[in-house]
Amino acid sequence: IDHVLETRGLAPDRLALVGFSQGTIMALYAAPRRAQPVACIVGYSGLLIGGGTLAARKSGANDLVYWETMRHAVRRGCTAFDFGRSKADTGAFAFKKNWGFEPEWLEYEYYLSPGSVLPEKNPNNPKYAMFIAAWKKLPLPLANFLGPFLIRGLG
Repeated sequence: IDHVLETRGLAPDRLALVGFSQGTIMALYAAPRRAQPVACIVGYSGLLIGGGTLAARKSGANDLVYWETMRHAVRRGCTAFDFGRSKADTGAFAFKKNWGFEPEWLEYEYYLSPGSVLPEKNPNNPKYAMFIAAWKKLPLPLANFLGPFLIRGLG
């Protein structure tokens, strides 16, 4: 990375690491190991695993990963931490709020064909309650297998 920055005449503080899937994970891995902070990390469809089992969740392993990441960032001079977008009144929203972050509301933009209405694709929509309840009862390997196929139609 440093060689590319040097050959292109770019300052290290102008570096943005961008990745998709495993590239996101590589960016999350490489950025904190650099001598100088990166300007940003843009990750599309990556997952940093911090403890998916019930025992790991009870131990707070996920919280420890976030806490240490933020401590490291503060030591390196970072002043902002973006937990990413989540819908109001969801578990992800509550998790972020419990860390003491103030929400910054972002607008969604939709292009609708004439005569169509805005879709209510929200986990709090009563229309999805039965599906969500049934999904929670699926064995984890089956849910992990079906999830990628089903998510394509929900976006």
